[in-house]
Amino acid sequence: KPYLAAGHIRFIGATTYEEYKKHFEKSKSLVRRFQNIDIKEPEVPEAVLTPRQALFAPRRRAVLADCAGEIAACQIAPYPPGVPVIAPGERIEKKHLAYLREIGYNMSMADVAAPERG
Repeated sequence: KPYLAAGHIRFIGATTYEEYKKHFEKSKSLVRRFQNIDIKEPEVPEAVLTPRQALFAPRRRAVLADCAGEIAACQIAPYPPGVPVIAPGERIEKKHLAYLREIGYNMSMADVAAPERG
């Protein structure tokens, strides 16, 4: 405990609310030494088309900054880390565009699906 109390050891961990109540709330010293940060689960994006439908749908090139409300025809995955922000078939929302601007993503062009209405 002396190293923990002096701040020489740092921990990052994740647990459920049930485990937190079971193990941490019983010990006032643990509650005092560890900061509790609640992280909400991300929303499931609106998938308008399946990825297959989006990849094979008629498409057009457009300036990504102006694509709010459009459907992505291909994945948009900045590198690093290469994790998709927008997957094919998902609706491009303003929050996606704000995030891409914030990380300095090239907002010049993107493929957006133009599904045939029927």
